[in-house]
Amino acid sequence: MSAMSVDSQILSILRALGHDYISGSELSQRLCISRSMLRTRVEELCALGYEIVVSPHLGYCLLDVPDLLHADDLFLAFGEDKSDRSRHPGF
Repeated sequence: MSAMSVDSQILSILRALGHDYISGSELSQRLCISRSMLRTRVEELCALGYEIVVSPHLGYCLLDVPDLLHADDLFLAFGEDKSDRSRHPGF
């Protein structure tokens, strides 16, 4: 997951799990970020309208996405590497 932003990586992992939970410890290890950074990024995603449940005993779970998607989420949805902006010069 090299060129994807941390937000895209979080969303990708949570989407792949469906409605299953992943612990904060496991998710932060997969992303190579601190748990504090993970919490901050999840709070920002929630502020953007992503419905992410955070449970002290279960971890994180993506329940719903906003009607207006995050730019990284659009690239993820189309399976494109956002670092290749030559195909989409307006981004």
